[in-house]
Amino acid sequence: MSEGFRRMLVALDLSPLSDRVVGRLALLPLTEGARVTLLHVVPNSLPSRSQRRAEQDAKKSASRRSDEPREDVPEGCDRR
Repeated sequence: MSEGFRRMLVALDLSPLSDRVVGRLALLPLTEGARVTLLHVVPNSLPSRSQRRAEQDAKKSASRRSDEPREDVPEGCDRR
């Protein structure tokens, strides 16, 4: 049985540095079929207009990240 992470939760702020964080996942010992969840939180304390905009931006970024092929995501990881 191989050792490594089966599940991982990674919090992101969607800045350019977040791309480096995602890239570093390839350096971690992940098991075959590992599930990595990327999380971005939009605070409720924002004014409603700013909150809607932040949610829209986060959805666009998440969609773009999931659609683009990532060479740095370890092979065998579950990408959903």
